[in-house]
Amino acid sequence: MIKRLLFVACMLLFGHLVNAKPKITVVMVIDQFAAHYLPKLDPYLSHGFYNLLRNGVVYTNAYLPYATTSTAVGHASIGTGALPKDHGIIYNKWLDQYGNKVAPEDDNGKNIMLPTLNAPFLAENKNNKALAISFKPRATFGMAGKTAAAIWFNESTAQFETNSNSSLINKILAQWNKKIKNLSLSWKPIYNDERYYQFPHIHDYRYASEPKIINTQASPTNPEEFSERFTKLPIANETLLDMATEYIKQQYQNNPDGNILLWISLSPLDKVGHIYGPYSQEVVDMIYQLDHQIDSFMNNVNTITSDDTLYVLTADHGVMPIPELIKDQHPSAFRLDEERIVKSVNNKIKKKLGYNDAIACLKVPHVFCNKKLIKKLSPDKKNELLNAIKQAFRKAPGIQNIYTEAELLHMNPPQGTVQWLLKNNVYPTRSGDLLVEIKPYTIISKYTGGTKHLAPYSYNTHVPLIIYQKGLHERKVISQKLWMPQVTATLANALEIPQPSEKVLPALPL
Repeated sequence: MIKRLLFVACMLLFGHLVNAKPKITVVMVIDQFAAHYLPKLDPYLSHGFYNLLRNGVVYTNAYLPYATTSTAVGHASIGTGALPKDHGIIYNKWLDQYGNKVAPEDDNGKNIMLPTLNAPFLAENKNNKALAISFKPRATFGMAGKTAAAIWFNESTAQFETNSNSSLINKILAQWNKKIKNLSLSWKPIYNDERYYQFPHIHDYRYASEPKIINTQASPTNPEEFSERFTKLPIANETLLDMATEYIKQQYQNNPDGNILLWISLSPLDKVGHIYGPYSQEVVDMIYQLDHQIDSFMNNVNTITSDDTLYVLTADHGVMPIPELIKDQHPSAFRLDEERIVKSVNNKIKKKLGYNDAIACLKVPHVFCNKKLIKKLSPDKKNELLNAIKQAFRKAPGIQNIYTEAELLHMNPPQGTVQWLLKNNVYPTRSGDLLVEIKPYTIISKYTGGTKHLAPYSYNTHVPLIIYQKGLHERKVISQKLWMPQVTATLANALEIPQPSEKVLPALPL
């Protein structure tokens, strides 16, 4: 009898060890969460980030394999596991062949040209459920693709919306759309101890694009004002994580025969990062609050299920310091006016070739030409125009180099070089007629304050990447250089489903 009991116990233990397929998978993408934040703040992190860093598989050299380090590109890349040149999302917006602006979220994500991980996940079991949640529609649909349910925030109405007819999802939205109306929109630092905030420039607001928001409160009078403030506050992250917890709880209880794949994009850090820069108290405190919020979220998930949930933590891109604050360390740091550069180049083209408004817009690294003008030109005249634009840009301050789309397509640059990163952004009919390489620590923007993250350098391309599943994927540091979208193939393997497409980057070492 004792032998039989021991045999059964061993079989149960062995079965648990080999049945590593997670019941619940949660992918958390923190918008603008640059890799450099973790070593800087590590001595002060003691909750969610601390636990993931100590207990997870930590990839210390995960980078973005493309040059356009924007929200839409980052989320589509992690959703599909592929490069922009394949999935087609080359920027937050671009110009079509008629000169019209196009966004990734238009028509529920139809512009994503590859399936996301959700497609094989949902096909594998009719009871499986996949959901992507974010404040930003372009982030939501980058993760959801064309097949998964999506939740986003409409800033005009100050309400969450969905593309799903699921009664559960709509019930949760109704519940939270009612709750957020009564939220306090104040922001107090999570720690009273000043030691947590003793960093250079943390109280320097000279070059911020808005007055400080921390230690303030407000009572907005209309939905737009509410949204403008709410989406910059730590309470916004807490709201998304609470919604996610409720979804997991309800779905887990009501759907025992299926698995859950949940994507959460947390974007308030990006909002305050743009406005106040990465050295600000707003950014530092937002990360401290996320440390607590993620810990609470993971603890809540653990109370819902005894299964070993699989977690991924990463970011869609990093961020550059405000240039005016780093002049001493980087004398070449510049802030350049986007419209002034376009106007200057257009004036030179007008003088040289006689064309009006040859450049429609500059969205670094993409230079979009006037589509009506381009269509009228013969191949020779088009090349003449593109060469003239290149010459004009090369004389502009802050410009390292510039390439035509055709030049990049015919290059075979070494992996990891700037040319390789730029080439990975070329999707014909969508990418710019030319792609510009700006100098390190240069910002080209229409804003006179704050910062951006659109340059192919490590402060933008180096992102955190952690995978954690208790008892299986844990307590390991991998230092080799890898590419963030490789996590998608890794998840497919863990979920025991096919890869979403043949364009997926290879899986990470575990």
